[in-house]
Amino acid sequence: MKFRATEEEKSIIMKKVDASDLSISEYLRRCALDKPIIVMEGVDRIAYELRAIGNNLNQITRAVNSGYIQAVNLQGTEEVFNG
Repeated sequence: MKFRATEEEKSIIMKKVDASDLSISEYLRRCALDKPIIVMEGVDRIAYELRAIGNNLNQITRAVNSGYIQAVNLQGTEEVFNG
């Protein structure tokens, strides 16, 4: 399936495709079939932070399991997550 668009329309469509993190085909299908397209700003940063937290947790777990660390006080961490 092909369709025509002006350079300006193509530019607008491509910006929206890039923001959606979908392929061009998937984006256009969703538009044509009235399926939702959800774009959330900042998700990349949140995912990065979660990976960093996971890496830190893995390092602590390895240190405890290897006997390098005898006890870990996570009270401060608990307070941060529980408010």
